[in-house]
Amino acid sequence: KYINTNDGLMKINSYSEFSGLDFEKQELKITRALEIFEMHNIRTKMFMAPAHSFDEVTIEVLKKHQINMITDGFYLYPHFRNGIWWIPQQFWAFRNVKFSGIFTFCFHIDTFSDDEFEKFILVSEEFFGKNKENFIKIDDIELDSYRSLKYKTINILFNILYMFLYKLKHDK
Repeated sequence: KYINTNDGLMKINSYSEFSGLDFEKQELKITRALEIFEMHNIRTKMFMAPAHSFDEVTIEVLKKHQINMITDGFYLYPHFRNGIWWIPQQFWAFRNVKFSGIFTFCFHIDTFSDDEFEKFILVSEEFFGKNKENFIKIDDIELDSYRSLKYKTINILFNILYMFLYKLKHDK
């Protein structure tokens, strides 16, 4: 439930469930979520904030609960920032990317109509079938290999370019 207009670190949406709340309120939300996951035998080490809205306090709460990755951020490669790994999340639709990197896709299936959901299933099956050799498990990523200056520089430059293009497209 979005409760404020704080856009957090990502600055994508001006509404949030987490950004701007104090440590205790954010910890309560994360703790409750982890309890629900536990009831369903789900264990996670990764977090994605609703509306891409989270802040430094969210990161501190996640680290306290041994969640060491966020799937968000416009980078080409995993990026270590604020003491936590950011796994890039660049796209909201399937794309055949022609350059090197680690790419993830975010779909808001809760907003799909029944027809859109059926189409999504068909497109997903086709995309996965054509690209199955390119998919990896998160545990197969050797995160420490992305700590070098080379990857940090590439990520910073990519982030600047991506955010520039994003703002051009979305600012009216």
